[in-house]
Amino acid sequence: MSEVLSHNALKKIIEYGTFYHLIHDNPSAAEWINFWLRGLHPEDELVGIKQGTEALVTELVKFLSLPQYPSIHLYRNHCLNAIHQDENNHLRLILETHNHENITVRTRHLVLAVPQSPLKKLLPFFPEDIGRIIDAVIPVPLMKCFFVTKTPWWNAKTKPQTRASSIPARELHYYYREESDEKRGMVMVYGDEPFMNYWKFFVRNEPHQKAEINQDERLIEQYLKYLTPHPASLSPKERKAQAQAITCFGIRD
Repeated sequence: MSEVLSHNALKKIIEYGTFYHLIHDNPSAAEWINFWLRGLHPEDELVGIKQGTEALVTELVKFLSLPQYPSIHLYRNHCLNAIHQDENNHLRLILETHNHENITVRTRHLVLAVPQSPLKKLLPFFPEDIGRIIDAVIPVPLMKCFFVTKTPWWNAKTKPQTRASSIPARELHYYYREESDEKRGMVMVYGDEPFMNYWKFFVRNEPHQKAEINQDERLIEQYLKYLTPHPASLSPKERKAQAQAITCFGIRD
């Protein structure tokens, strides 16, 4: 960007643009792509890839499985446990199947398109200088939590970021629907550093591999504190009613 923008313009993007303040942290490209997809969408609303980003892998598998590529062998649902270099400079890969059996695959080239965390597990098989490069990449720490309520104060026209200045979060997104005579609303809370430091104490389990649904009820207190209309003036009866209206909540970091 520095080749096409002035210094002051770039500085403003870094300071005020969502997630651009992480540029100096040299974030992992595999994780950073999520924000490029978000940024390339011209509207405020969040959008996703149908069936999730897994659809990218699914379509690639379909393409490589076509009859015109008979020399390509796919090893799905295998775990790469070791990489060894043979004398002829070919690579010997040790893959583990879902039955915990090991198989050996030989190749001339290997591209590891994975985030930093699983890549670090393979550090013993890399030269020391490569390990230093991998350690220099800083992962993008993120969290998200959500609340589903039967009494949303927002509606279908409520814009993202509404009341974002009153809650420790990077972004807020609201969803609303009506079914017969019933209303349903969901608010999504997204945060990176430093905001996620406020929310990480509500994550209970180790390792953090999936969302925790309806576990730490202290999260409901955060909804009452930040995401209800006029939270400072809620009576005990109103607080109880608002809490009981929440049908589902969760958090993921």
